[in-house]
Amino acid sequence: MSGKPTITDIAMLAGVSRATVSRVLNGTAKVTDATADAVNAAITQTGYIVNAQARALSLGRTNLFGVILTEPFDELYEDPTYAAIMRGINSALSESEISPVLFQAYTESERSKAAQIMRRGAIDALIHLSPFDDLEGLETMRDVPIPVVMCGQIMGADFTDVFSCVYADDVVGAEIAARHVQELDRRNIAMILGAKDAPATHDRLIGYRNLLGSLITDDHIRYGQWDQLTGSRAMADLREVDPGIDMLICGSDRIAAGTLDLLRARGIRVPEDISIIGFDDHRIAVQTDPPLTAIAQPLFQQGATAVQLALDMITGAPARTVVLDMELKKRATT
Repeated sequence: MSGKPTITDIAMLAGVSRATVSRVLNGTAKVTDATADAVNAAITQTGYIVNAQARALSLGRTNLFGVILTEPFDELYEDPTYAAIMRGINSALSESEISPVLFQAYTESERSKAAQIMRRGAIDALIHLSPFDDLEGLETMRDVPIPVVMCGQIMGADFTDVFSCVYADDVVGAEIAARHVQELDRRNIAMILGAKDAPATHDRLIGYRNLLGSLITDDHIRYGQWDQLTGSRAMADLREVDPGIDMLICGSDRIAAGTLDLLRARGIRVPEDISIIGFDDHRIAVQTDPPLTAIAQPLFQQGATAVQLALDMITGAPARTVVLDMELKKRATT
């Protein structure tokens, strides 16, 4: 043998046909263990390297998974939620031949471009990072000829039989936080939440009210973004309304971090004067002073599970929904 080894060389050395070598490489048909061992031994002996592109073409695949984000692109870097899910996606694909490709679909032109890519089969599957804000896009995705997986719960439409979905139940997570509030016996409660129309905000309010009931009043709730500026501004406003607030529930760790900055500047002690619970349990939760008690979302696991759901659908499995568990991480702010 001279030059780069080929499938013909593998077949001759193993004593099988070229077609049999292809079956072993692609896993497209069953061969005996003895035949597979002979082919794999010949591959090792010759140093043959699989041409991933040719293999993908023979299987009718691109070895690319699209990951779509319908939020402004800066959110990918500013919101740790998306970064954590992306880490899970990358980790789950790291040992495979599949690579993730990120598409932004925030503007009309970006959404149109993403739809064209999906329709022409340029990717094998799609993982959607922000489906809660993209009902129009979901209608388009209903008709694309590839598996689609949602990272997050969908409100306002039923796509159960079309898309796979993975999320953590915000109602349950909020109930875990509310149960901790009950244990602390704090009764003058305020909340600083994210966007008022976000599904997460809607579901968490249900969970908080399921257990805390009349202790939650509308005049003690503030809405905004999920960032630190929202936390500091809303905390200042709430202190004007009621300086006696002794329990604060926040819609994100970033919001909670912003309230800590404001309270520290005013000499208000945490948790002696006011207890604080964050949500997400991102890295910032252990970097604040004091470290945050927070509801932990399994975001890395969500990304990894999304990959597995996509792989299952590629091989013919039906769409299904996976609900992940949340838990309380108790630290110094309660």
